[in-house]
Amino acid sequence: MASLFDNTDGGAEPPLSVSTAMKGGHFVTGATGFVGSSVVLELVRRTDDPIVCLVRSTGDDAAADGRLRMALKRAALACDAPELVSQVEERCSAVEGDLLAPRCGVDLRALPSLGMVWHCGASLRYEDEHKDAIWSTNVDGTANVLSLAQSARQLPFRYVSTAFVAGDRTGHIEEAAAPSDVRLNNWYERSKLAAERLVATSTLPDWRIVRPTIVIGHSRTKSTTSSSGLYGFVRGFRRFNSRVAQQLGDFLRHRPMRFFADPDCPINMIPVDAVARGLVTIGLAGDCGPRYYHLANVDPPRLGESLDMLCQELDLASPTYVSTDSAFTTIDRELDAELRFYRSYLSNAKQFDAAAAMAVVGKADLSWALNPDELRAYVRAYLATLDGRPQQPDQVVRTR
Repeated sequence: MASLFDNTDGGAEPPLSVSTAMKGGHFVTGATGFVGSSVVLELVRRTDDPIVCLVRSTGDDAAADGRLRMALKRAALACDAPELVSQVEERCSAVEGDLLAPRCGVDLRALPSLGMVWHCGASLRYEDEHKDAIWSTNVDGTANVLSLAQSARQLPFRYVSTAFVAGDRTGHIEEAAAPSDVRLNNWYERSKLAAERLVATSTLPDWRIVRPTIVIGHSRTKSTTSSSGLYGFVRGFRRFNSRVAQQLGDFLRHRPMRFFADPDCPINMIPVDAVARGLVTIGLAGDCGPRYYHLANVDPPRLGESLDMLCQELDLASPTYVSTDSAFTTIDRELDAELRFYRSYLSNAKQFDAAAAMAVVGKADLSWALNPDELRAYVRAYLATLDGRPQQPDQVVRTR
């Protein structure tokens, strides 16, 4: 059975296409989100199993089911797979609940027999002022999903974390538990690492932690519903440019902005369809040994060429890179404040080991040559979405 997100170069299909070793359905959290919806669609395509999705409770089961189906339909159309909509209707169902409730507030007796749990749900906030809510969702929520898996016959557990639990470490980052003394950059990273440690110390005999890097839109259509990562950076940069233009006109077309960043720093980005394929392949595979997997691009672009392209798209002068903020003007400092969250990702160069993932997934889905022209298509598609414009055919670059 072909994967929903087949490579357009006709590459080999992932080694496992059906869950022949599993008895029961799949329980998925975060199914209405960017990554979670893609994972659900990949499960629809790659298995014949029922899929039960946790949807936040509003006291109306029908409304929860409607929200789920709408999100999955939108995701199917975004990846140019309308034929999946009917399968979603037949095999995907919503169960009302809450990550913050014990066992997610779910009565297992009311569900079909389950065979695996996929925990994709998370808060993507990072700010200090939201630390309690971030911790509750990402750490306490993971504990509640673990409790549900334990009470349902110690179900196999697949946790979607982030490669950036590496914190401020640089150089080679192994597919392994993070060291106890790792220094983390924000509350999102802290919460994801704490959740990883809950999974690793649970009583579940079969758990796997999958760590994507920066997840971008679909590799063929470039479509995204994400507003974080690359897209948060683009949105913040454009918002800042608009504020300056209101006061100074086209000043920034001629005056380069200063960035406290390393232009040679790799920016590890990977398309959402590659993440969904990789996660499902790793999740459904038999005993594949390792517990930790990086879904990382083994050929990431460099910051300098990527940011130059973004400045061209926003009609700005190419940036200047500095190693200290001592030369910052007021405008430079305002931009740095606008993009403060991203500062640690623009200079702490990391090379994510992906040997364990590659052994299961294969190389094709972990090798994405995101040159400036290819990356430009993702940026243009997102800017069109921000402006409420339809994506034009010539904005889609089909390189694979």
